[in-house]
Amino acid sequence: MKYTLIKENTALLYRIRDPDTITGKILLKANLIRRWEKHHLMLIDDCIISSNPSGYMSTRILYGDIESVSAISSWDTRQRYCIRLWLGREAVLIQVPRLDSQQQWLISIKWRIAMRRFKFIINTCADASTIIKEVLNIVNIALKSPMEDNIYSEPIDAVSKLIIHRENKLSHGVREKLCLAISPLIERVTPSETICQMFHQLCQYSPCPKYLIDTFEPSVVILLKKNLDYGKYPYYRSFLQDFIFALSCQDSNDYSLQTFIESVHEISNICPHPRVLPNLACLSLAALYKIFHTKAEEIGNNSLEEYLDTYIKLLELIFKYNDWLPHIVAILQPIPIPEKALCHDRFLSCLEKLLWICVEDDRCEVHKAILNVREGRRGWIHLFAPENLACRDNGDLFAAMICKLTSCCCRDKQSLRNFLEFVTPMIAICKRGNLQMIKTVIFMLERDVILEDDPRYKQIITGLQSTETSRRELEMMHERKAELSRMLQKGGYLHLTVPAKSTDQDLADILATGEYNNLKTLSLAFTHVTSACVEQLIKLRRLTHLNLWSTQFGDKGLKILCENLDNLESLNLCETPATDKGIEALTSMKSLKVLNLNSTKLTTSGFENLTANLPNLQYIDVRYTEAWVIDANLEDYHSVYVFHKWSEEIKA
Repeated sequence: MKYTLIKENTALLYRIRDPDTITGKILLKANLIRRWEKHHLMLIDDCIISSNPSGYMSTRILYGDIESVSAISSWDTRQRYCIRLWLGREAVLIQVPRLDSQQQWLISIKWRIAMRRFKFIINTCADASTIIKEVLNIVNIALKSPMEDNIYSEPIDAVSKLIIHRENKLSHGVREKLCLAISPLIERVTPSETICQMFHQLCQYSPCPKYLIDTFEPSVVILLKKNLDYGKYPYYRSFLQDFIFALSCQDSNDYSLQTFIESVHEISNICPHPRVLPNLACLSLAALYKIFHTKAEEIGNNSLEEYLDTYIKLLELIFKYNDWLPHIVAILQPIPIPEKALCHDRFLSCLEKLLWICVEDDRCEVHKAILNVREGRRGWIHLFAPENLACRDNGDLFAAMICKLTSCCCRDKQSLRNFLEFVTPMIAICKRGNLQMIKTVIFMLERDVILEDDPRYKQIITGLQSTETSRRELEMMHERKAELSRMLQKGGYLHLTVPAKSTDQDLADILATGEYNNLKTLSLAFTHVTSACVEQLIKLRRLTHLNLWSTQFGDKGLKILCENLDNLESLNLCETPATDKGIEALTSMKSLKVLNLNSTKLTTSGFENLTANLPNLQYIDVRYTEAWVIDANLEDYHSVYVFHKWSEEIKA
């Protein structure tokens, strides 16, 4: 059982004068004590006092006056548990109601006496061996004591203050022995401000002693796993930054920043400690502001470049872990970096390397972080656009950003229109023969993102006619448009049901025959198609009925579908992964009459938005969604709860 150290509590108290006399011994052994006094006792650093100093506690009890402390198991038949303090010419009895309280008081008083003696010796003794011996003794007492771990901080703080105040008088060997002696306690507690100050002072020796890293690494790991408030406890941030810098300055493989990060992340693919990454990111960003914006003089000119290299290396190590990548790019998306850092060659090279990692990652939440957080704010894509602040590679990184986004998660018209602000640099890159950028610009033209009467349209066409490659791609685009127009005039089948388990490629192969360009009804129910098939669906300009029941067609595809198929009258999204984010795009389809959202992730707010913006909607199925209860109470809309009505609507 672990006891909490008593700082203050209420107890009954009795003083016996001359306990060694016959009268005193009789009083101690017999049940003759009647005049107990109730006091609220406080155990402070050097004595025991009462909140109401009167009676038996009119004078404080100094720990130095206590000769011994012992427990009396039972005082009388009512089992009053007491603690006896021998003070030479008198004894003090402290009465508590329970055995556990008696043990708690006994251990707390003994600990206070031991700490008072320990502090007195280390602060007054000049002999280093005696001090080290006392430190080892108090550590042994603390580890064997049945008290909770919070008692460990007091001896650690006492040793820390000793090292801070006597740094010049203590040799390197003595400092090392003191740190190693106290290390069993340090690894069990969160460091206090005094410990952090002591560590900072010892870190000034270059290189930082390895014993210091060994001693404080457990404390650093404890802090990194906590939810820290650096505004309230700024010394935590300084302590962690000092440790990381000290670790990076080591020339041993066993003491390297990479090894430390690997140990904190652990060997699993996903770090089991969710607070580690935000804390490391916060330390890195705070260090950058310290270097470039606020307190560079605190670091010193000699260490400034080393300090910067440390946190550049830390960022590079963080970006190596796939599970951390989506979170670190989300933290960096608002560009929380001082502008001076963006003009520093070494740091800018690091940024380019990290952004290339984002661009090459296939996860949308990763590469989409290069965009601005909201309208009116700059994103990484703005900074690295040609002729802008950070562009040093003639736009190669910028081109890769644009091409990655337009080939993945930014294929809808609204996203493509946002890229029109980069028309001039995009055309300049096309003129250099960048095939990916040429295809991206052609794709934007093919999607009618920019109309022919827009002045920028002529600028784009002129730019694309400047090289052989771009002229060839432009001609191929015109041929595709002409071919699509001819196919629409040619005619063909009006209804098509694609076999179950068909894939996106199967659908593309079927539609490539040219016999289905005038389809009015298409059923892809129970196939394996995804949002990627929308590239084929938007070519079916006359489609009015689309069944996507039990497919993987999600939000990304819905946005593009709604922008291009204006004539759609019925849509079945039952058992698809569609959410409010994609369903919101359906509000632009004013011709929609029948809608099945059964078993989707539709919410009540999404449902209300739909019904308010679709004036021609006649039937809607929202069963097994959050909006189901609301739908049952509506008077203006009648849910399609029987699926044969859906089938009849399509047949009609």
